Amino acid sequence: MGIRQLCSFAALCTSLASLSSGAVVVDVHPLHGSTNSESFNNMGQASRERAASLLATAGTGDVPIVNMFAAYAMSIGVGDPATNYTVIIDTGSSNTWVGATKPYVTTETSISTGEGINITYGSGVVLGKEWLDTVTLASGLIIHNQSIGAASNATGFAPFEGIIGLGPTSDTNRTVFNETTGSFINGTIPTVMDNALAQGVIDTEVLGVSFSPITGNNSNSSINGQLSFGGIDQSRLVGDVTYTPRTSKWPASRYWGIDANLTYGQTALGNDSSNSGIVDTGTSVVVIADDLYDIYLDAIPGAYYDNVTQLTAIPLDSVSSLQNFTVYISGEPFVLDAVTQLLPADQNVEAGGVVGLRYSYITPLGWNTTSGLFDWVLGMKFLERYYAVFDTQNNQVGLAYTNHTFAAVS
Repeated sequence: MGIRQLCSFAALCTSLASLSSGAVVVDVHPLHGSTNSESFNNMGQASRERAASLLATAGTGDVPIVNMFAAYAMSIGVGDPATNYTVIIDTGSSNTWVGATKPYVTTETSISTGEGINITYGSGVVLGKEWLDTVTLASGLIIHNQSIGAASNATGFAPFEGIIGLGPTSDTNRTVFNETTGSFINGTIPTVMDNALAQGVIDTEVLGVSFSPITGNNSNSSINGQLSFGGIDQSRLVGDVTYTPRTSKWPASRYWGIDANLTYGQTALGNDSSNSGIVDTGTSVVVIADDLYDIYLDAIPGAYYDNVTQLTAIPLDSVSSLQNFTVYISGEPFVLDAVTQLLPADQNVEAGGVVGLRYSYITPLGWNTTSGLFDWVLGMKFLERYYAVFDTQNNQVGLAYTNHTFAAVS
């Protein structure tokens, strides 16, 4: 997991809504105005590091989550009485842990497993001990005896205090070790979603994700995002959800990986019969294999990869000719047009860029499609355009259109 963004933030706002789907909802608000410029500058590099690290290692509820520009975060409570931790929302990993910047606090509900944790992310390595404890996601959304890591050493995650892992259970294999022998333990541990289902907290193991873009350069208070545990919030959709099975192609199959075809304008990006990639809330931007990126770059006059912002720099006179970047999933087109490919112009300076350019969120992955690895990752900036459904019950991923508002391209 490659998020290394630094920013300051206020207490997160949690609310619970009753929906026809029965989902428990958590809302989020952006805190962009206080974001350190490193949040922006690390987005491309952090996304590549994350991609590389992915290869190494009864009711329902809606919960608020916070747009930190380059990552989404939420507040969880651990223990009873609960200590609150601000954690990154990550569908690209499956372990839940705390302690990066605020120590894990034991209470009467804390049970030591006698095991250690050792997990590698793009941002660093997490070392510590494994516990079972009560985890509170929202009022009425409480999970007991949840596996929770207590980090004793976690660098590269500040100011976040941990991660809530919402990826497939299989990715927890060999993440804990015997503290006596030092050997990793073969086998998986139940995720937050697994235990929520087993304990009757949710009716179905489905996660709905609604991300929304930040508008302007000082939007730091309005609630704009939401996780739905155990269902879908239909009020955030436009039309139906398009579902596609998780891919069988390794290594994308280890995660929320799917098969899809990519195009830029009328030009195919890659081999239609073999493209596979990952849908990942923990990746900031859209990263595509280098040979696909070269096609994208060559099609935009004067465009180049910018080492300062680590985004794609585009001259102003080329913006009007930008074409659609389209992801075809089960035959349905999911489009990033010129507006949704570009960093809003009023965020250029904070991103480390200059006024006389525009910057695209589509960036190189760090390897070619011939590598035998996955070909792309659809990260947070893609998911700000489309509602995502991670459906463990049916082993599939869904996407739907949203009615989010984006600033016009000027």
